[in-house]
Amino acid sequence: MRKVLLGLLVALLAFGAPVGGKSPEELEARILEKIFTDLLGKERVRVLILGDKERTVSKRLRRFSEKIDQVGSCEDADLVLLAGRLKGGLPEVCGDKPLFSLRREDVFKFESCVGAFYWKKGRPNILLIRERLEERKLYLPPEYNRYMESFRGLSLRSGGGL
Repeated sequence: MRKVLLGLLVALLAFGAPVGGKSPEELEARILEKIFTDLLGKERVRVLILGDKERTVSKRLRRFSEKIDQVGSCEDADLVLLAGRLKGGLPEVCGDKPLFSLRREDVFKFESCVGAFYWKKGRPNILLIRERLEERKLYLPPEYNRYMESFRGLSLRSGGGL
């Protein structure tokens, strides 16, 4: 299954178009599923979704992901997914959970944000923060090395890409 998902990702990156008739929404869900299961080393991942795009992302993940279980509280979550703008800030009880965002800007806004998946110019981008992953003792297979960045080398303006 991982090889199939990685193949889809590579094909998408190579041709810049949906692969095998898959929509960008399905590709996003499958990519997030792969990143989360690899990141946490679990077959199934419990995710709390927060932000003004919560409903849309929640629906998409329910439809296209078999390995992401959505939960209603930080206490039950393995990871928190920031989907869009977060009004009122991050709940204090979520402070010890790794954050992953669908917006690159959140990497600069939240110190616990270990990475982001976002679209730029119609192409998917993955950004993983090396120091933050190491601090939390989260390790990814070597296939993710090309997406790893040092936080010190990042700027809010540079967009990065796959």
